[in-house]
Amino acid sequence: MIVRFKKVRRSKYVQVRTLDLHGLNWQEAEIKVDAMISKGIVEGWQELHLIHGIGSLVLRSKIHAKYSASRYVTLRVPPGNLATTILDF
Repeated sequence: MIVRFKKVRRSKYVQVRTLDLHGLNWQEAEIKVDAMISKGIVEGWQELHLIHGIGSLVLRSKIHAKYSASRYVTLRVPPGNLATTILDF
């Protein structure tokens, strides 16, 4: 996990947590994402950036299929960036 800061307003920054899923299959990625969602809910995170890459879009489509129906997070994709999915808590 990578933690960086993003400026949201003048002199206000929020922590952005990023989970890189490159090289993982769906089963491995699902375990890591579920663990990070649990941790994010407990610690009160605002968002989690999932870097899954473009590839054949299999990982992205499975992430979207599972977490779009979640009641704990909302899913969004940055405009023009197919390699990243953002989960808002």
